[in-house]
Amino acid sequence: PYNGMVLKKEVNIAEIVSSNTLLATIYATSSAQVNLPVRNKDLALLNLNKNSNKDYFDVTFYSDLLGNQEWNGRILRTESSIDVSSSLLHLIVEISSAFNPSDTQKNSLKISQYLRAEIKGKTIQNALVIPNSSIYQGSYVYVEKNGIIKRRDINVLWQNNQDSIISAGLETQENIVLTTLGVVSSGTAVKVININRKNNKSNEGKK
Repeated sequence: PYNGMVLKKEVNIAEIVSSNTLLATIYATSSAQVNLPVRNKDLALLNLNKNSNKDYFDVTFYSDLLGNQEWNGRILRTESSIDVSSSLLHLIVEISSAFNPSDTQKNSLKISQYLRAEIKGKTIQNALVIPNSSIYQGSYVYVEKNGIIKRRDINVLWQNNQDSIISAGLETQENIVLTTLGVVSSGTAVKVININRKNNKSNEGKK
């Protein structure tokens, strides 16, 4: 009693079938539900307790399978347990326009198609954001003060391909070394050749 499409046919025309025989696998086309895995450390950055009656989009999906496509999705719920094999929690996201593409999308979503997702997270006040290139071994940076650089251990709250949000280890108005350094000891004297106070970033060269 719903609009749908056949995903897999199990019997042929004129074939005799008995009770409880699987005839076909059919899926509804009113909407699609995507199983979206999320790392545990990212859960605290997501808004998962929104009013279900509110009209909002939490996730944007992208695909280049049939040209550049984009869909908006709404988080329905989370799975009740962590996936044992991957140690990830899965979100169930609904895409209402998956099988009814707009004029700009041209093509509908395909079953079992892989998608790239962007999830709208919480707004972090007074966040410290630094480029990934300034972080060494994922755990420390170099800061400059009074012509001396020192190693500083940091905690990374979240990062993408370019930048990281730092939750501990740095303060505002500190000078971060952006120049890629080799083997440098903490306490090495340097000369600042360029500094940007507005962005709290600096470039240093070793003497």
